[in-house]
Amino acid sequence: MVGSLAGFVLWPSVTGLPRRPYGWVPILAASGALLMHVRVEDMRWQLYPIYVLVVILAVATGWEILSPAPESADPPRGRIAQLGRGFSGVLGIGLLVLPTLALPVVELVAPTTPIGTMTVRSVSPDRVELYGPNPGGFRQITLQIWYPSEPSDGPLAPVVDAFDEFAPATAAYLGLPSFALNHLSDATMGSALDAPVTGALDPFPVIVYSHGWAGFRTVAFPQAEALAAAGYVVVAIDHTYGALGTTIDDGATFAALDPAALPDEETVGDVAYASASETLVDIFRLDIDQALAAVEHVNAQGPMAGQLDLSRIGVFGHSTGAGAAIEFCATDDRCSAVYGLDPWVEPVDEAILAGGVQVPMAILRSEAWLSEPNEVPLAALRAASSDVTSFGCIKGTAHRDFTLLPRLSPLSEYLGIGGSLDPVRSSELVETQLVSFFDRYLKAEGDGLAGLDAAEIAGCH
Repeated sequence: MVGSLAGFVLWPSVTGLPRRPYGWVPILAASGALLMHVRVEDMRWQLYPIYVLVVILAVATGWEILSPAPESADPPRGRIAQLGRGFSGVLGIGLLVLPTLALPVVELVAPTTPIGTMTVRSVSPDRVELYGPNPGGFRQITLQIWYPSEPSDGPLAPVVDAFDEFAPATAAYLGLPSFALNHLSDATMGSALDAPVTGALDPFPVIVYSHGWAGFRTVAFPQAEALAAAGYVVVAIDHTYGALGTTIDDGATFAALDPAALPDEETVGDVAYASASETLVDIFRLDIDQALAAVEHVNAQGPMAGQLDLSRIGVFGHSTGAGAAIEFCATDDRCSAVYGLDPWVEPVDEAILAGGVQVPMAILRSEAWLSEPNEVPLAALRAASSDVTSFGCIKGTAHRDFTLLPRLSPLSEYLGIGGSLDPVRSSELVETQLVSFFDRYLKAEGDGLAGLDAAEIAGCH
């Protein structure tokens, strides 16, 4: 459409010829492209200005075609004037394309190994819900499980549930217009929905993922798919009311982020904020425990029965979720290894910070967080822990670069959702390290240090 529109406005200035009889061909091509696009791909808000321009020019052109040719024409403009008018028109079209360039349709590389995924819901009668509009019921969490699968012709899994409610909530949180992410309605993961698990001689190790405040269980699904492709079963948690959104009550209710779970520090004061953040991390930690109880049930019956090795459990997380992962692995002997991505450890129990973690632990931080106050308790945790295999950072990254959010836009750095490093590259570095680390400590393969010699990590200070 854009190319045809450019051809239409440039025709007289470049060719020096009138529109009759061939100068109308580009707008006819643009009209045909519009009809095909709407039929095949559906309309996208970023292209609305282009749609309007195509329709206006198509109507005007149709009117001109049906009108008799004028007996006399205005004297032709000078060549310079024609070129100036044509290229001004192209510049105008370029401005209309900017929304498409800022928020394009995201295409992620699917794993080459067949991966399946399923959703599991868990309700704990032993836990009381503290958050949300109606606290007091049983705590509900939703899990996404990825696993090596047989090849499947089934549909790929959607990235999120309840898209019509999730998309505007996410856009608002990122400071974008409510409709800004509507073009992702058909976005899918690279995993086949409910594909049959592949047969294996030995059960698969299990890795649990805990997202950060205002994250969601699929916020880093390429990391989960990379681990599943390497032979793990990965279980990601939606921390209800600490997630941007999730579905509970068997999918019937959309549970949005509860801002009161982590209130604004300037509004409530240091003491109330510290208490709220400590409670939040503790609830995330208990969610990990609840998720493992659900995994035990999955391993006991159903299509994955007997396929999980619950003696080899790793945990990783981002931000608040990484703090919860560290707390869990410091207090629960089911954890064999833990990996923290920009772990927020300020709310972690002081006894844990002083006593450290006694299983293999790796920490990877964003460059933007190196100056945060969080570095002080993190350094204390590192000093007290028995086996910190690596403690690095990635140059040119921001806090959200450990999620897929920066990949939503090539302008992520300027929108405040990413750093200067190409988000595809930062994803590659994280996935390489995660697979290497867990291969070392859950499979006894390799040294766990793959990727750490990359220039972006080795050169980060």
